[in-house]
Amino acid sequence: MIDNDNVSASYSKVIVLYANKGMVVNNISPNPFATTIKININVAKEAKLDIFLSDLSGRRIKTMHYAAKEGVNNISLSGLSGLSKGAYIVELNTTSENISRRMLIKQ
Repeated sequence: MIDNDNVSASYSKVIVLYANKGMVVNNISPNPFATTIKININVAKEAKLDIFLSDLSGRRIKTMHYAAKEGVNNISLSGLSGLSKGAYIVELNTTSENISRRMLIKQ
């Protein structure tokens, strides 16, 4: 590779670092939501996933169990039209990690 001064440059090996062991949340949307929350995650290996929707006092409003496959998974948490307007927390757990707590607003 040549830089702007026509001098050769070399780069070190790129190492990807993950804060989480085996699961990365790519997206949780929409925010605000009305009836359904869509969750896009990437898992390193198959895992049993527990998804919880809680209000701000910590009371679990909805629970979903999902068998995540290795790679990208698209999950829909539906049946939320009866919830009151306000803020909610989405939590994703596997047997080895508690990964994400995201606040979403119900319109």
